[in-house]
Amino acid sequence: MSLTKNLVFVHIPKAGGTSVRNFIMSQVQPEDVFLQSDLHHFPRFESLKVTRPMLFMSHLGFDFVRAAKADAFILMRHPIERVLSLYSYAMFPGENVPIIGKKWIEGLTFEEFFSTDIPAIRMNVENAQTWQIASGYSSWHREARAKAGISMNEIITEAKNNLEMTEVVGTLEEVELFYRSVAHYFNNTDAKLPDRAANVSEKRIRWAELSREKKALVEACVVDEWNVYDHAKAIAKNRAPII
Repeated sequence: MSLTKNLVFVHIPKAGGTSVRNFIMSQVQPEDVFLQSDLHHFPRFESLKVTRPMLFMSHLGFDFVRAAKADAFILMRHPIERVLSLYSYAMFPGENVPIIGKKWIEGLTFEEFFSTDIPAIRMNVENAQTWQIASGYSSWHREARAKAGISMNEIITEAKNNLEMTEVVGTLEEVELFYRSVAHYFNNTDAKLPDRAANVSEKRIRWAELSREKKALVEACVVDEWNVYDHAKAIAKNRAPII
């Protein structure tokens, strides 16, 4: 379809985004997809000087969605599973480029990875989904909210409110429903849904294999994710297209 307004896929790292990007791109004209490499450093929408409706897909936050006056697609993932997948991907990226730079993670133990104060790691691990949906998950998004005196409870509320305003919401655990909802948005009844998620982490760490101490470290990183994740699940279920 030809776009009549901006679209944004808020790609949460390690939440099935690679497959979703490919599927959304298949629904629009190639010339309507904004160059993804120009979005890697979390630009403000105003700085892009876009003159016509485009599809933007990157690790953008809702601040970008709002500035672009865009319709949005958001896919969340079970908080524990997401951060464990992130850790596995960062430590064992295979042929892919790790999300977190090698210099930050080299030599870190599991315990150090989940407790470090290194901003490049914290912004990916600590309640990252909540922050990305509320505003953006980069360090400067968090610093701006802190300077404004905004509490974490207010960030959670902001994220939930933003989900309510998002055109397509889903979770990786019910990804087929998400794909069907995207196809419904584009009024594409003949869309071929992807078979499985791409970019799956190798040597994945399993929750059941972790000690009680390691589990506590991980749980502390996502304590402000559950409310938002449950809200996303409820929205996806309530808006499920009739087929």
